[in-house]
Parts: sequence; structure tokens; C-alpha cells
Amino acid sequence: MKNRLVLASLLLIALTGLDTDTQDSAIATNLGLYGGQAADFALDPLSDTAYMTTFSPNGLFASADLGGSWSGLPSEVNYGNGKSVEVDPDSGTTFALVGDSLLRTTDQGTTWEDISTNLEATIGNVLVSAHGRLLIGIANGQVAVSTDSGETFDLFTVSEGNDISYLTASPDTDVFYVIVDQGALWQSTDGGETWTDLEVTNNGMTEGTSLWKVAVNPTDGDNLATTSGVSTSTNYITTDGGDNWTGIDNGSGLAFDTTGRLYVGFMYTDNPTAGSPTWTNYDSSTPLSSIYADLIAVDPEDEQVIFNNSSMGPAKSDDRAASWTDIVDGVVSVKVYDISQTTDKVTVWLGANGGLAKTENFDDDEPTWEYPILPAGSTNTVHAVWVNPDDANVVVSGSGGENLAYSSDGGDTWSMASAPEFLGNVYEILQSRIDDNTLYAAIGYYDLTGDDSGAVFMSTDVGQTWTDLGFTNDFPATAMSIASDDTLYVAADGDVSAPGIYTYDGSSWSEVSGDISGQSVTSVLVHPDNDDVLLVTTTEGLWKSTDGGSTWTEIIIADANNLDTLTPQTTTSPITLYVTGQDTGSLNGTVYKSSDGGDTWGEWYEGLKQESFYAMFFDGLMAGNDRGIYDIKSRAKLKLTEKNQKNVSVSLRDAATAKRLKHKTIKLYRKKSGEWKKIDAVRTNTKGKATVRVNVTDGTKLKATWKPSAKDRREYAKATSKVLRFGGV
Repeated sequence: MKNRLVLASLLLIALTGLDTDTQDSAIATNLGLYGGQAADFALDPLSDTAYMTTFSPNGLFASADLGGSWSGLPSEVNYGNGKSVEVDPDSGTTFALVGDSLLRTTDQGTTWEDISTNLEATIGNVLVSAHGRLLIGIANGQVAVSTDSGETFDLFTVSEGNDISYLTASPDTDVFYVIVDQGALWQSTDGGETWTDLEVTNNGMTEGTSLWKVAVNPTDGDNLATTSGVSTSTNYITTDGGDNWTGIDNGSGLAFDTTGRLYVGFMYTDNPTAGSPTWTNYDSSTPLSSIYADLIAVDPEDEQVIFNNSSMGPAKSDDRAASWTDIVDGVVSVKVYDISQTTDKVTVWLGANGGLAKTENFDDDEPTWEYPILPAGSTNTVHAVWVNPDDANVVVSGSGGENLAYSSDGGDTWSMASAPEFLGNVYEILQSRIDDNTLYAAIGYYDLTGDDSGAVFMSTDVGQTWTDLGFTNDFPATAMSIASDDTLYVAADGDVSAPGIYTYDGSSWSEVSGDISGQSVTSVLVHPDNDDVLLVTTTEGLWKSTDGGSTWTEIIIADANNLDTLTPQTTTSPITLYVTGQDTGSLNGTVYKSSDGGDTWGEWYEGLKQESFYAMFFDGLMAGNDRGIYDIKSRAKLKLTEKNQKNVSVSLRDAATAKRLKHKTIKLYRKKSGEWKKIDAVRTNTKGKATVRVNVTDGTKLKATWKPSAKDRREYAKATSKVLRFGGV
């Protein structure tokens, strides 16, 4: 059966506010941080509808006003990352590849239909719709071709055993092009049924040229351009259908408009068929960000309208690239890597792709965000941020490109910190537990062709100057935790000789021995109340030590892998623990919760397929993932049980861990004359239970509610029991 998916209308989004996902054990609310880079754009020539896929779970969005605001897939569906989207120019029918699924809409994105079962093949990453045909790249060097809008498909081989990297159409009838293995260009002149290798390296392209995208001039089918996507490889253009190729300037984004203007990266030319085209740089700034120029789409009905990627998310020009606006409203695809909050809980900083985000009204129901904020010299991605808990003016940011920066005025101005040179990213910034002015930074660099490396830095002046602590063998330092005496526990992983946990006592480094020695560690936590209790996640699982790391016990969480991001909640006794991971069956990103110090765990919140949780911080629980920042509240299971005609039993437990919630005030209601009226209030005992005396008769209906106190409200949402009916009425 085909599953019909409904997109919320723009009006509904405006009325319902922030997106909320209610599950058995938790309630997650998106806190309204909008942005995230597009994987693909498609503009409908028959309407003002724009479509976009993003590199995030459920990453498909539609806009009825050419990017004014966007609507995403509903929370009850679960797909992987967005890939490609294409509009049939004749009918307006739109197709999208999201995760392993092929979706289709015939009503400008109001509803989407999953037609994956019509295609009995492993779906790839690219598709194109033109000349009455839909072509999809699939496994083993094949394309699937449909002539009936995706109802049926035939499979045709392009280059057996290779990868279909990109697909595009020519204005010439039934002519299509495909890039194979990012290095060969093939052509079909019969609608995708047979294919010919154009042998581009024999016709002007350098051997080993990387091919990323190909575009065809809509006014001249013999005029093609390619981009490589890498700075070490040349872009090319041909004016004779591929018989001869000439190198052009580098740039990754690629598009022709309907007049024949060619956009390549940050430049354009109005004479792409000339022997030496004249190139002009276009504006690359937006009000809040800057253009990436890796993805360009031009409105087929209006060459003035252009879509592009920025470091913040999608951007749009209405004047042919002379100026740009940010169009991120409703796009929940920001990857949030770090979270830091002031003690008064009003100010929160996030490290994210695109830069820093800040709110100064986090205690409001719907906080407002300033995003992106780019620290001095910063790259567009920030993995680590720290705000002084007692002074919101003091902020320290760590990102890639040898960048540590600080602000003394709440982020209005930034200065580069004085620090040793380093490669890679700052992954964590933590404050000393004995000196408020001392900070530590964990740094890691992962070299695809050479040795991985890293460092641990220390600052004694709140992030203005840093010194290198000489981390063992300069291993990548990817996670860190601090004991009460300021002993550092640092995780080392990557392609190194001795991954594991290392401690620093203020003068020297030592490796923690035992079962975790030699394992790639993803996160480490020193128990906030007991330095002897350590928890560590590795690529192999979860481990716990109760003797300072001398011995270790493996903790099994059923059906969980890829564990990471250990986080404590210090407001409970015993301390509640959280850890992120992935369900081995569904591949859904998942958060697990423990109420007994990490010995047993329950599934607390299940995210989407292929979703990663990068950061967690407890105030309630804030979770940073592939879709932004979420406030996640635990649910409590409140149950009424009939004991006899005069007594009703009440029980209250954590829905994820079954922890008994003691000393909580429960209100009991009876339904009379169609209205629920309060009849009593009781407190649960140490077993999370209470007994209520109530005289009932056949037909009596009772229910109970628990409204968490100010302290409990950080962790739990309001709970309501099922209605208890007496006498079967």
C-alpha cells in the first residue's frame, strides 16, 4: 500500500508554532532555529512552488511562495537524509529522493506519496525529469527509466559496476547525460535506454579530472559545462557537444539560465559559446551570511530569480545575482554541535554549522535566536562554545582553521585568542572545577591522507591566551571530562597507535588501563558526585568503572550502537544519565536514559533514520542534532487502579526507566455532569504510590493528573492517567 504523507500548510505552521514530537517516553519540541544547507533545489515552471532537499533526516521542504517560508515533512514519517528533487516541466509533478525512498507530489507539495515499491531496485542519489521521462540513478551503474510518472520503471545499464554520480537533461529531445564514478561523462540520445561514453579525457580534459556536475545550455544543446567540486581539478566547457573541451575557472555550483547565461561558482558569463568567455563575479553576501556557490538553481520562468546555498542555508536573488536574501524560515536542518548556558538559564549559545547561535530569552516558550554569529576569523562551522555561567558577556568559541576566539560583550565584538598553531577543530571547551578563570580545550585533526593529530590546550584567563598541555603523542582529543580535583580525562581516537582514555594531573599524562585501552573512545564522563565512577562510550559499546578506571564493566543497552555524548542531570538523586546512539534495527538516532547511575538504561527518545545527536545539555534536556535544537521532556506514567469501592491506587513512574517518582502531588478528578471536577490531592510515597479514599458507584469515572513542580518541570512534562471507569460504564 502506498503511504500518503501530508505536509502541514503554511497557515497551520503559523498557528501551531514550534514542531512537537510526542512519544511514549518523551516529548520533543523544536526550539525554532532555522537554517541548513540544501542538497538540491527544484523550481516549478508552472507555479511559484520551490522545493529543496537538505542533508538531514526528513530533509525535504516545499515553499508555495518561492522561498518566503518552507514546510517540511510531518513528524509522524521517518526518512533518511534528503538527496535530489526534480520537477517535471510539463506536468509540475515533482519527485524527490529522501533516504532510501522515492516520493512524488502532484499538488505542489501539499501531499507526498511514497512510490518506492514501484521501483524494484536500490535507489541511488540522483534523478532527472524531462522529455516525458523520469530517470533515477540506481546501483550497479544502471538508470531506472519511467515514462508514466513513476508508476512503472525499466532498468538500463550505463556502465556496469560503477556509480551513477549525476544526471541532467539536454534541451534536445530525449538527450540525457550522466556522470559515472565522478570521472566519466556518458550520453543517451534515446531517452536513457542506451548510453555512449563521450571519452572526455581523449577530447581535451586532463586524465584524472574529477567530474561533479554537468549542465546543458537550454538555448544550445551542444554547449555543456562541467564542474569538479574540488580545487585541484579543472572545470570544463564545450561548444560542440563534447568533441572538444576547454578548461575554465574553478567553482562548484553550476547552472545555465533560460537566456544562456552560465553560472559557475561565484562567477557568470553571458557568452559561454565564445572562444574565451568573459567572466564576471556576482555579489556573494547576504544580510546574515555569505554565499557558498556550491548549488545554483535558476527559475525556468524568470531568469532574475536564482537560488543558492549560503553558510546559513538557502538564499535567493530576485535581481540576477546582484543581491541576495536569506530564505531559511521553516527549514529545520541546522546541525547543532555544542550547547552552553548561563546559570540563570536565560542565555544559551549554540555551536553549529553556519556559525554560532544565541538567545537571550531561553526561558520564554519560544526563544528567539540570533544566527549566524561568526567569531573573529571563524570558519562557518563552530563545534565548541562556552559562555561564562555567571557572566553572559564572556563567551569563548572554538572552530576549525586554527581558530579560538573570545568576546567580552556578549558576542557583539570578537578577538582572536593567543594560542599555539593547530590543525583541525576545537571539539570541546570546559571550565575548571576549581578555578573559574581556567578553561580547557580539546582539539582533533583527522587527515584522510596522513596522520591524525590533536592537542589539549589550557587557558588561565578565561580564553584570551592558551598554552599546549602536550597531550600524549599529539593524539586527536575528541572528548573530555574533569574530576573534582581538576584531573582531566581525555578521549583519543582516530587512526592512532594507542586510542583510549588519558588523564592529566596538572603535570603529566597517563593512559587509563583495562578493557577500554586501545578502543576508540567517543565520549567520557566523570560522575559529578564521585570521581571514582567513570563512564565511557567507545565504538564497541558503553563501559563503567567504579574504581577510577582500574577495572571496567561493559554495560549492554539492547539494540543500541554508535553510542556517544554522555550527559548528566545533576538535579536528581541519584544523578540521571543520558547517552545518545542508534537503534541497530531501525537505524534511528536514539537517546537512552538511566536512573540508577548507568547500570541499566531505557530508550527515552527515538529520533529519525540516520539522525545523529551531537550535543546534550540539561535544563530539561536540550539536544543538538541534525535538525537543530530540541527541548526534550521526560514523560511520566501515571496509573489509576481500582482497589475496592472506596479506595483507588495511584502510581507514578518514569516512562523510560520505570523509576518510582516519590513525594509528588497527584490530583484526582471525577466526571460530573460532563465536567471534570477535582475531588482530592495526594502525595506519592517512597514507592511512587498513593491511595485515595473515594466513594464510587457504577458509572463513576476518575482520572488523575500530575503537574511537575518548578524543579521537576525541567525534566518532566505534565502527566494524565487514563480514565478509570467503575462498573464497566
